[in-house]
Amino acid sequence: MPHWWEHEKYDEHFGRERSCLVRRKATRGDTVQFQVQVFQPAPPVGFQPQSTQPAKVPQNIAGWYAWATLKYQWPDVDAQAIAQVTSLPRGTPPGGSIVFTEAGSGIMLVTFPPFATQSFPDGEFDVVYDVQTQDTSSPVVTTTQERGVFTFSPDATRSITQP
Repeated sequence: MPHWWEHEKYDEHFGRERSCLVRRKATRGDTVQFQVQVFQPAPPVGFQPQSTQPAKVPQNIAGWYAWATLKYQWPDVDAQAIAQVTSLPRGTPPGGSIVFTEAGSGIMLVTFPPFATQSFPDGEFDVVYDVQTQDTSSPVVTTTQERGVFTFSPDATRSITQP
């Protein structure tokens, strides 16, 4: 049976957004880390051919707030999230974070802790995620920087005993 986001109705309802989904892979029970880069919005201009689109300019994200949420499916409320990490020292479950590694260039490192995915079933398992930011302008602007699907593969080792 296809996942709900691969279903025909998904294409009809979310068809335009579907092509914007990022697909990532990870292993159940591993620390999940990935980089996201934030760019300044393009100036509003009329339709331009792809070859004349302005170059993306990195956004300075110093002082901004960011969060990333991992869920079983898009409609789940945040309280049902598998994990939610932030650029502040708090998150669920503890141990995850978002670090602005090169704030002037808009680069952040998102980390979900290993125990967030340890209970996933054997076999490949898909979950959805997004990364959002909030800037320091007035009024404050919240923007989704990346959204996608993580495919988790099973691992053979279920526990480690240290020597």
